[in-house]
Amino acid sequence: MTPASQPPPLRIDDLLGNRIILEAGQEAIVGRSGTFPVGTDDAFLHRSLFQLWYGGLGWMIANRGRHIPLDIEPRGSRSLTRIHLGPGAVTVMPAGPSAITFTTPERHYEIHIDIPSTGISRPSQLNTFDGDITHARHIPNEDQRIMLDALAAPLIKNPGANDGDLPTVKELAEQLGWTEKKTNQKIERLCQRLAQDGENVYKPYKNFLAHYAASQARR
Repeated sequence: MTPASQPPPLRIDDLLGNRIILEAGQEAIVGRSGTFPVGTDDAFLHRSLFQLWYGGLGWMIANRGRHIPLDIEPRGSRSLTRIHLGPGAVTVMPAGPSAITFTTPERHYEIHIDIPSTGISRPSQLNTFDGDITHARHIPNEDQRIMLDALAAPLIKNPGANDGDLPTVKELAEQLGWTEKKTNQKIERLCQRLAQDGENVYKPYKNFLAHYAASQARR
């Protein structure tokens, strides 16, 4: 990779004197217990609210929270462009200076992000081809994340737990306040999506999801 093609760095500033610079290959998790901590005394803020990393499309941001949306908009610009990033959503951070804002019942937050736009080039036109369409991996929505957390909890809390310690579908439904029918449908649909992603899905599906979620949480 030549110096001209090096990915640009990303700078995070919480406006309270804390700032870091990320290079490609590094990542940051912003939240109450993140690698870039904010709102450490705010019990309403997620421990891991959002994640930043460099991907093939540029600097990516994923909302890892369950109920706090993020607003991303340019700084020092008259542009009306604003990205509303709900829980579980992923997008590419815009080049240049931008602000990420979010709110809890405790307070309002603003995080500044700076990505140099110098040297970033885009193709003048897209090349079309007849190959296969790239498959986008499934990102669990809020209900699916809650369900995965509940299924994996026994395995995460007790490393020696086995399938017998996992909740039954009935117990899971009661815990989440759903009907058994709704719970079974959500389990089956999520397994179908994960199978499309190439995961080795097996029955009973709830056991697979429990182990899948636990392995993801340990990464």
